[in-house]
Amino acid sequence: MSILEALADDPAGVRVTDLAEQMNVNRAIPHRLLTELCELGYVVQDPDSERYRATLKVGSLGLRELERANVMDWAQEGLARLAAQSQELARVSIASNSTLRFVAQAQGASGSLIVNSPLRAELALHATASGKAFLSTLPWDEVKEILGRRGMPGLTVETHTDLRFLQEDLAKVRADGFAIVEEEAEQGISAVAVAIVPPQSPLARAVGSVSVAGPNVRLTLPRLRDLAPTVAETADRLARTWHVFEYLRAVSEPPSRL
Repeated sequence: MSILEALADDPAGVRVTDLAEQMNVNRAIPHRLLTELCELGYVVQDPDSERYRATLKVGSLGLRELERANVMDWAQEGLARLAAQSQELARVSIASNSTLRFVAQAQGASGSLIVNSPLRAELALHATASGKAFLSTLPWDEVKEILGRRGMPGLTVETHTDLRFLQEDLAKVRADGFAIVEEEAEQGISAVAVAIVPPQSPLARAVGSVSVAGPNVRLTLPRLRDLAPTVAETADRLARTWHVFEYLRAVSEPPSRL
């Protein structure tokens, strides 16, 4: 588990020597375990850099746990209502160890111009509405630490890749109560998101977010702002029922710092 956690924390991959130092063991031990994980499909090795990375199969294990914990049932009714009201794609993302993944969605759009996205994939926190909504609830030092590890790659020409600009973005999110991105994560796609913050959450940290996304020809800036209160209602409803899901709360709490 220590190996998988280390790989999950570093999307760029980890070398065997780095893992051996972190675990304070002989290099042969993590090398043997990584070889077995590669054979099982949970880890892949980059032939050029020789770094090991976790595959989406690892994330799928967590998603299966989410399904067994009735997350889909918990979120789906609210998402279906939000999708119908917005007539766009409504999604819920869940935070775990400073990562964010979509775990449930409902499609409200019809016709040929429809946005769809796979569940399970890790979100770019600095470039998505869901990510910014989540980050806006964290201390700035923690935001810098997270993004320092994960980086801020430019996904489109609109992506903010400078921490100074992101800090301004997050201040606006906190003031408005919602996050809006226009083509920052994907060309032609805009979104609005609101953090899910349970009443019992320590320091008002988010455990996830609710978002609506669609083509920017339909989701103009005024439209995104108009949708924000509806998205906030769904996020608030899910926040108030969060205590029912003890498992979800456990995986979303930040790791203790010794």
